[in-house]
Amino acid sequence: MTLFVTGASGFLGSHVLPLLLEAGHYVVAPTRRRLSFDHLSLLSVNTRTEDYLTPGIVPWDQIDAVLHLAASGVKSSHRNWADALEFNVVGTQRLLNAVTRYASKRPAFIMTRTFYEHLVHKSPALLENPYIATKRAAAELVTMWAETYPGPVSFATVFQVFGPGDDPANVLSYAAKQIASGEPATFGSGRGLRDWIYIDDAAQALVAAVNAAISHPANSPLKQDIGTGKLLSIREMIETLAAIAPVETNPSITFDASRDRPDVEVVLKASHLPCGWHPSTAPDAGVAALLASF
Repeated sequence: MTLFVTGASGFLGSHVLPLLLEAGHYVVAPTRRRLSFDHLSLLSVNTRTEDYLTPGIVPWDQIDAVLHLAASGVKSSHRNWADALEFNVVGTQRLLNAVTRYASKRPAFIMTRTFYEHLVHKSPALLENPYIATKRAAAELVTMWAETYPGPVSFATVFQVFGPGDDPANVLSYAAKQIASGEPATFGSGRGLRDWIYIDDAAQALVAAVNAAISHPANSPLKQDIGTGKLLSIREMIETLAAIAPVETNPSITFDASRDRPDVEVVLKASHLPCGWHPSTAPDAGVAALLASF
């Protein structure tokens, strides 16, 4: 198939892209950064080019599926309202307009969501986060668009992805870095429960989600979850990291409940895994790989 993939140079996208190419698909990937490898079945489109969504640059008449991974503000170190609105809301609407106007094969449209979007009714403060608020707004746009779109539409809710190459400010990456270097690290209470999924599993789950979406009827969006369906606390994951660290690092880990964020109580786990897919990386193996990357 020919797939149009946004966010191909991101943490998740950079793991999904090789799997799609290895499966024999032709991929068109708009990206601001040069991709780390060259491949004959990959067309990297410079998003700095004006109107890169037009047929003159993207072969819309050949596209069989659109995988919309791109988002602004995923990482707290690169999060602000202006960019989140521009890329997550306006950017998604531009993409929907292009698919409607130019994609003659009515490709399957698969969009990732954050699990936090499903928890705003329990914790309205989550909407103060530009990333969560604008991703939720973008999902509403796609939901309304799907009512008249004649092709299949799917949402893939992504849970707590972790692994080598993730943003160093993320809790497990920060913990692994501090532990590997023998430096002290302080966290909140760590009692928050999350559905942790290792990056390789998440990428494979997304490929399975694309395959499931393509065969889905166009009457209502298919809802799929990119997670494991199991919950572990943040503290358990950090303590697993510390337990497997070399003795000589002698990690100093402190948990301080006064540092907890307001969303510490919100809990959700995956319940609709892509058809035929199951995670293969145990949490201890995942954190071991993460620690080894530092």
